[in-house]
Amino acid sequence: MGYTHPNKPTVPYKRQLVEMDTDAAYVAPADLGDGSTILITTTIAGARAMTLPTNAFAGQTVRVARDSGATGAFDVTPDTLVGIAVSEWADFVYDGSAWVHVAFGAGVA
Repeated sequence: MGYTHPNKPTVPYKRQLVEMDTDAAYVAPADLGDGSTILITTTIAGARAMTLPTNAFAGQTVRVARDSGATGAFDVTPDTLVGIAVSEWADFVYDGSAWVHVAFGAGVA
């Protein structure tokens, strides 16, 4: 598992790349490392819910990115709906009680 974060020993300290390759609701791994990316790589046939890590610590960050081949509608739902279209990304920070959407952009190959 590698190093753990000093504020949350059960969360890996190293960044990870996790692939969402299913056309269904998605639950991120509870122990997803700080600064990790969830990459959506499959065609999405409709809006899908995504649950960000439940074992987070205050200040932990996660990026959700959708590559150019992941066509269809998609919503990320940490607290509010955030639509991520093809080739877009969104960043989230855990504030100690909830995930907060903090950045958004385009440019995922």
